[in-house]
Amino acid sequence: MAKMAEGSSMMNKDNLGEGKIDNRENPEDLAKELISADFFPELAEAFQRQEKIEEAIIICQQGLNLRPDNLRLRLILGKCYLEKGFLQEAQEQLERVKEGIEECFSVYKLLSQVYLQEKDVEGAMATLKKALSLPLEEDKPKKKLTPLEVDIWQKKIAPLISATKREDRASPTLPLAQETFQTETMAQIYWKQGRKEKALEIYRELMVRDPENKDLRERFTALAKTLEEEKKLAQKQKVIEQLEKWLAAIPLKEK
Repeated sequence: MAKMAEGSSMMNKDNLGEGKIDNRENPEDLAKELISADFFPELAEAFQRQEKIEEAIIICQQGLNLRPDNLRLRLILGKCYLEKGFLQEAQEQLERVKEGIEECFSVYKLLSQVYLQEKDVEGAMATLKKALSLPLEEDKPKKKLTPLEVDIWQKKIAPLISATKREDRASPTLPLAQETFQTETMAQIYWKQGRKEKALEIYRELMVRDPENKDLRERFTALAKTLEEEKKLAQKQKVIEQLEKWLAAIPLKEK
């Protein structure tokens, strides 16, 4: 009976990550345990399949903070960035995967898509040619998380990725899918990509969740001021261009 109980305990631990992980109170220790169990990539891909790309990006970023050599996570992150239109970030992640795995069909295929969207036809053609020279990756059956497992792991890693949320929303019992993943990191990416209104929208949401954060408010104010100045400059430039057109259309009187 003792052996049966022990076997049952091991089965639960293997399937759902129960056991000593449950006793981890430190989110960083828990994250390391998850990384070793390869659940960060599984959870990121689960979000990706549900088209929750921002959630998948956050999972990848958290995982790579602890295990920067995890090429599978980096590949998923590159693909997510590509889906969001963050071409520079996607290329950076995919290039790092390529450095670690020279012959990877998926990397070259995704890089060719990046180059194509950047209008770099020659780069896209060269990369696609490289991809076609590689053997297709075998579709090995991979263990996919069941809805129950996803829910369990969402709850377990909620404390790790909810540092910017109010304390009353940071409980690990909240399902990760119900949390808001509009982080300052995403705001910075949007700003860098020129989608500045979207970046400011995220900052506004962050301030609603954390109204006492003075640093956050200062950054929002500075960015809002920068955007306003850029708009005024753009409007001024339009006026100048219109005046130049009018002047060019007025014939000069000969004396």
